[in-house]
Amino acid sequence: MLVKQYRDKYIIVGVFLLLALAIWLLLMREFRLDDSFITYRYARNLAGGAGLVYNAHDAVLSTTAPLYAILLAAGSFLITDFHVLGGLIGALSIGLGGGLMYTLLPARIPAFWRGWGGLLYVLSTPLWLALGMETPLWILLVLLAVWCAQAGRWAASGLVIGVAVLVRPDAALPGVLLGIAILGITFNQSHTRRYKWHSLLAYIIAAVIPVLCFAIWGLFTYGSPLPVTLGAKSAQAELGITGLGVHVGTLEGLRLIVGSLLVQSPLYLLLGLLALMGLWARPTWPIVLIALWGALHLLTYAVLGIAPYRWY
Repeated sequence: MLVKQYRDKYIIVGVFLLLALAIWLLLMREFRLDDSFITYRYARNLAGGAGLVYNAHDAVLSTTAPLYAILLAAGSFLITDFHVLGGLIGALSIGLGGGLMYTLLPARIPAFWRGWGGLLYVLSTPLWLALGMETPLWILLVLLAVWCAQAGRWAASGLVIGVAVLVRPDAALPGVLLGIAILGITFNQSHTRRYKWHSLLAYIIAAVIPVLCFAIWGLFTYGSPLPVTLGAKSAQAELGITGLGVHVGTLEGLRLIVGSLLVQSPLYLLLGLLALMGLWARPTWPIVLIALWGALHLLTYAVLGIAPYRWY
């Protein structure tokens, strides 16, 4: 029985990967997002020996996705076209993300409906509209961290979150939620109360290691591990320059995105209602954490007043 369950999971993941690759090759192969080419230039300079910089001999960190740029640079030795490479990484990330959604859904739900949940993730329009960016990859890494925590692999979960932060700093938000969840789980398990802090410490230490290594390297290389684009994004919001119109705030941007989805298909409204119903159906903690992650992400961007873009 256990062998069959594992076999079925591998089959589901394989189907989602093939579907994602088919969508990329048949529908999204020519899709280009201008911001992704900024990261491609970083990767090209790194692969060419100029370092992780936008302009050669100009040691300035102006990308918020350094690890993604490093991954692109490494992959460019196999696939020289960065647009193709970025699309491939994004498509694989979306396919694997669908497989993780299938796995994270409660086991009490029939396999058909868990598969349907993973399929909805793979067909998610906002994910595909960020193809070429680091968005699909960092979301995949966060889902992987949740899966590791669900299996009780606390240190592995922390390490994946730390790596996700280097792909995009936004991963720190679900990272905090995951730490709180781990602490709650260990406090509620009677046989681990004596060692209740051990799991959280293992998670934190493992998460900090990759971030600390990059911070030290960034300090010596650029003078600061923080990208200069953080100030630029705030300045964009003050000037009213956003990816969704002039002087569009986070909440207004969300309204515009929801409106565009409903224009594509009214069934998105039904999806939203089903999601709300699901929160009342005794969801497991990974699903609650994912829902809180979305809410916290939106709240943080609204409070910080950062100019909204689709891939945020």
